[in-house]
Amino acid sequence: MNNNFKQSIPSVFLVLGYLVYLILLFKISFAISVIWIMLLVYIWLSLTLYLNIYSFNSFMRTLSSSGILVSLSMFFLKGVEEVPFPEGAVVFHTEGIAQALFLLFLCSIPIVLRIIPENSTIVDSSLETSPSSTISDSMKETQSEDWEEATIEDLESGDFETL
Repeated sequence: MNNNFKQSIPSVFLVLGYLVYLILLFKISFAISVIWIMLLVYIWLSLTLYLNIYSFNSFMRTLSSSGILVSLSMFFLKGVEEVPFPEGAVVFHTEGIAQALFLLFLCSIPIVLRIIPENSTIVDSSLETSPSSTISDSMKETQSEDWEEATIEDLESGDFETL
């Protein structure tokens, strides 16, 4: 089988599955469409494993995009309601909005973790290491004037006393 065709089969399957999800959402019910999208993710996973093109990043992307699609559907189906009077008025339901935002939050976590480089560390802003921010003005006033800062040569030689 052609390698390019083999690589694109799961993506085409996923896009067609998302279209079927939208059709089920508008024509049948929300519950059936959610069941379909969960089944779609499992079938996509089986297909990528069978074709030996599975990668963890693509699985996280598929899982996140499917969850985001469901959360957007939840928002518009359960969080927003159009009322007949006055004309064009919209009512927001906090319970539906909260459920949709919670699902959106859960499904966006893998995307955020993928964006952050693996070798980076998250540093608290109060623990900056720049020389100007480590010693505040109040600390300078309270410290004694009869000591001097150790140089690199002093530190490497070991000829200094610690307080």
